[in-house]
Amino acid sequence: MEETPTDKLFVFSGYEGAVLVGCIMFSRLTFEQDDKTVFILSPVAVKSDRQKQDIGQTLISYGVAELRRAGVDVVLTYGDPN
Repeated sequence: MEETPTDKLFVFSGYEGAVLVGCIMFSRLTFEQDDKTVFILSPVAVKSDRQKQDIGQTLISYGVAELRRAGVDVVLTYGDPN
């Protein structure tokens, strides 16, 4: 992650005070056949004792809105929907 250029990674974190309760990352995907700006969501992490409280969904909604404002064309997800 330290070596990834800043324009190829979006990271959004949720805190309660100084405690990190959730974090999501969007990484850039490129395709030779298409010049669209595409990012993939993965991972999504929420502190175990704070799961099922909409923290992950709130972060995802916020992140997608920010990517939209940044001009991203497509957002994909990969992983277990649960």
